[in-house]
Amino acid sequence: MELKDFYFQNIQKDEYHYRFYDSIENVNNVYNIFSGYTEVEDYEFEVYDAEEAITKFRELCQPDVDFSGSENKC
Repeated sequence: MELKDFYFQNIQKDEYHYRFYDSIENVNNVYNIFSGYTEVEDYEFEVYDAEEAITKFRELCQPDVDFSGSENKC
């Protein structure tokens, strides 16, 4: 499942997670001094421990999580 496509197909403006729309829309954009912003299509994320990844994903997606620590930033 492509999470980014799923988000755009299902998000409603009145939902909590809509506030992340702009960030998610531009997540693959990379700035190059010569060509400006371009979208990178070949990002990969390797998961070595599925349970740890699920736990971390849940923590980051909860509205009451404090993002002030460096481990909670992308």
